[in-house]
Amino acid sequence: MVVGKDTSRIVVYLPKDIADNLEKEAEEKGLSLSAYIRMLILDYTKQKQNAMKNNTE
Repeated sequence: MVVGKDTSRIVVYLPKDIADNLEKEAEEKGLSLSAYIRMLILDYTKQKQNAMKNNTE
């Protein structure tokens, strides 16, 4: 991942059981935990944007 002017770093603290579950899911997909969390956030953001777009139509 390239870090530049259009990126931000966010530190997230998760309960251990949630982090463990996310780590298992990440391993199943062949991703690092941080990559998996980024993917989840991007998917969630895309869904929210689509929902907002559909509400304005």
